[in-house]
Amino acid sequence: MLEDETDFEFSWSYFKSLIDYRSNDLDPLKRGLKSLVTKEIEWIRPDKDGKEESW
Repeated sequence: MLEDETDFEFSWSYFKSLIDYRSNDLDPLKRGLKSLVTKEIEWIRPDKDGKEESW
C-alpha cells in the first residue's frame, strides 16, 4: 500500500505491460503521466449490490 509513502518506483517495462503499450517511444507515456499529477481522478465501480459507487 502507498498510504504512508510519498514516492514509489516502477519499471517502464512493467508499466508498458500493464497497459499493453508496444512502442519504444516513451515520450507519450511520460507526458500522460505528468498530466495526471494535476488531474482529479474519479473511480466508478459497482458496490456490493451491483449499483455504481463513486469514490
